Amino acid sequence: MKKLSIFLSLSLLILLINACCSISPRSCCDNGKLDKKEITVDCGGKCDDCTCDDDIHNQGEEKTDCGGPCPPCPTCDDGIQNQEETGIDCGGPCALLCQCIDGEPGPGELSIDCGGPCPTPPGGCPTGNCNDGVMNGTEEGVDCGGNDCRPCTCYDGQLTAGESDIDCGGPCAPCHCFNCDQDGDETGVNCGGSCEESCSTTNIDMALMIRDLDVVERSDEARLSNGKFHIRTLFSRFSPTQDAKGVMLSLLSTWRQVQRPNRSASFTVPARPIDDLIIDKWKTRDGQSGVSDVAWNMNFDNAPFRLLAIVNRLDLHQRDSAGNVLNAGEGRFVFGLLDPSNGSPLQFTIILEYKLPASSEAELKSWADRWKTLEDFPSFNQAYINALSDITDDFATCENLNQMRTNEISLGLLSGSAWELRELHINCGTGSFEEVTRKRNPDQSFVTNSAEIRDFINNNAEDIVIGNEALPDDMLAGNVLTPTPSFFWNPAGVTNNLARHRLSLNTCNGCHGGESDTDFTQVKPRQANQPARLASFLTGGCVTDPVDGTPRFFSDLENRAVILEELTASPAAAAAINTGRILAKRRNRTH
Repeated sequence: MKKLSIFLSLSLLILLINACCSISPRSCCDNGKLDKKEITVDCGGKCDDCTCDDDIHNQGEEKTDCGGPCPPCPTCDDGIQNQEETGIDCGGPCALLCQCIDGEPGPGELSIDCGGPCPTPPGGCPTGNCNDGVMNGTEEGVDCGGNDCRPCTCYDGQLTAGESDIDCGGPCAPCHCFNCDQDGDETGVNCGGSCEESCSTTNIDMALMIRDLDVVERSDEARLSNGKFHIRTLFSRFSPTQDAKGVMLSLLSTWRQVQRPNRSASFTVPARPIDDLIIDKWKTRDGQSGVSDVAWNMNFDNAPFRLLAIVNRLDLHQRDSAGNVLNAGEGRFVFGLLDPSNGSPLQFTIILEYKLPASSEAELKSWADRWKTLEDFPSFNQAYINALSDITDDFATCENLNQMRTNEISLGLLSGSAWELRELHINCGTGSFEEVTRKRNPDQSFVTNSAEIRDFINNNAEDIVIGNEALPDDMLAGNVLTPTPSFFWNPAGVTNNLARHRLSLNTCNGCHGGESDTDFTQVKPRQANQPARLASFLTGGCVTDPVDGTPRFFSDLENRAVILEELTASPAAAAAINTGRILAKRRNRTH
């Protein structure tokens, strides 16, 4: 009797459940069972359609909501970081360790990503390869030295046999020669004594960076509009068919419209409000407010340009691979722009950068001797100014103008943009300027899309360190933005920080930013009757590498002085300097 009662109770319960499902089918759609008329558990039939995001393993899925009719289930070879992987298709549930796909020699690996904890191909891991990024075989450093590879050097940015630190100690210069202190037997910071670099005795203010007010402001050559250092005179030499006004308007007009200097890429350079800041105010200062460009009788006595410095850049002299002289470097005029309405200095500089023509050791030495002799004058007197103007007369021609560079934030303040650097070339026939790409500077789009810069550095690290790299044309920027004083190039995944540093320092925005701790301008705009101040990159300062903390001492004017002294000493010394540490670090320097 008791068994019959239990059986009747169970039967009644089943009838009630089935009746419930018949009366209210939805009540059976979340009970985790395959009920009447459902296609699969809790879906289909009277229930909602089965889906791939219902958190139920149903409808032929391989796993819950994946596989079968749903998207493929995560795997360790799907190219996606998922299923608790610690990297893409590595770590976590995957057999492959993430160190085995990082492109670096990891613990236990026989070569990069091969052997030890990593897979080994049937032919074994490569060994003794002079391009595999691993110190192996008989090598004395990474891919250098030993029986088969190129010799290791004191300029390759790596710790090699006998060195006590990277590129110093042992067969190289003492390590104290590369810190930020005057120590050891040095007679100056990182120079003299046992250091490779001697300390200079050159009068830098007279022979290299000439910014004394008796030259740049009080002399007739700079003060009068027909003076040899005046912007009008320099612009009047740019074309036999175009007067100084036409050349000036050609320059200023480049900011009026969108530019596309890099024809091999889609990068464009936005217009900036040059009319509002310079042109319209200059017309008003001339008493011609509102006139057209054609009708404007441009008065160069009101030209809003203030000479900041005349600069000797013999350190940029070039030779071919055989050591033959190609040129003697550059001579430069640095101007700061002024607000035409009140004459106050703007944060806006332009530099006219002229080639010093030379094709022999004798011509190179002649240029060096002429600049060096300037320090023999007792003061910046008229005789000094005459000697200087003789030098500038011989290089300040249109044919010698390598480029004009600009650096400003004043236009950016009106247009909501950052510091911008541009480069322009001139057509000597028409006297017209055209914006061109900035050499050795990637476009700003590669800051966020940095994989290409990372790969370029990693694939060319050795050449970058010794100064032989060249960015592909389609990566070069039209304009260069320096968004903050601390900006530098630092793509994730770079394996050689010295190569990263060298590439970043050779860019305009890296050198004018965080790589040298420069506040945008190397030669500062100046007030009237005040000499232009210089950045510590030029005068001497210690900068901590923003990535690995390496201290680096920059004293560019001191380096330039040493090079000038080498060049004036003898032709043999001039040739030898090309293998020295200074030029090894400075090769491909444009700023």
